[in-house]
Amino acid sequence: MNQKLFQLVFAVTLLSLPTWLYADGFPIKNGRYAGGAVILVELTTAQANLIQRHFKSGMVIRLSESQQAKIKSEANLKIAPTKLEIYHASDLANDCTCFSANLGFDFKPSWIEVPVCFLCSDKEAEGRQPDPNG
Repeated sequence: MNQKLFQLVFAVTLLSLPTWLYADGFPIKNGRYAGGAVILVELTTAQANLIQRHFKSGMVIRLSESQQAKIKSEANLKIAPTKLEIYHASDLANDCTCFSANLGFDFKPSWIEVPVCFLCSDKEAEGRQPDPNG
């Protein structure tokens, strides 16, 4: 009887915790992504200016052919993404990683870090999006 009561109390306690305590959020340390391997990508002048002057969390930048080649090579991808969504790492610190694909985090002027574990082709990234019809 005591064992079942303990299990019930434990289950209710877990369910009542705020979701951010058990979400699989992005691990961030000192304002940088800390959840695994990243690829450092130098931005073109146009990309850097766009991010510096018109930053909006989740903005999309198109990658140059050389950036795509670098990502493809370093991440061992068959098909590299042609675009990335750009964020400040702190913007996603407590967000769920569900449906995440092809992300870049700015960390110093003209540079982004791209977490390898979220990289895929553009087509695969579209497939990771939630179904709008439920």
